[in-house]
Amino acid sequence: MAGDHILSTFASLIKENIRSTDMAFRYGGEEFVLLLPNTTVQDAKPLARKLRTVVNGYNFENPKSITCSFGISQYKPTETKESFFKKADDALYFVKNNGRNNIAIK
Repeated sequence: MAGDHILSTFASLIKENIRSTDMAFRYGGEEFVLLLPNTTVQDAKPLARKLRTVVNGYNFENPKSITCSFGISQYKPTETKESFFKKADDALYFVKNNGRNNIAIK
């Protein structure tokens, strides 16, 4: 139950801090996808920093705090959605394997 509470609170924090045109989805387990239309990688990185700060600063009670890692990828019209998601997933796993609570771009 505590895990469900953390996930729903995390999702709420994300939704409260993105634009109305942005979309947030739970992708699996504890992974979420943010689709940011008309946003460059350069614009996505400050948003990821902001979201990380918001989540890190929130009191979740038990545990008091959690960390979050971001893998950023920009869609190119010549690629498949699978390759687009794989780039983001590769960036995310790079962060997770190198200390977590950070941001990587692929």
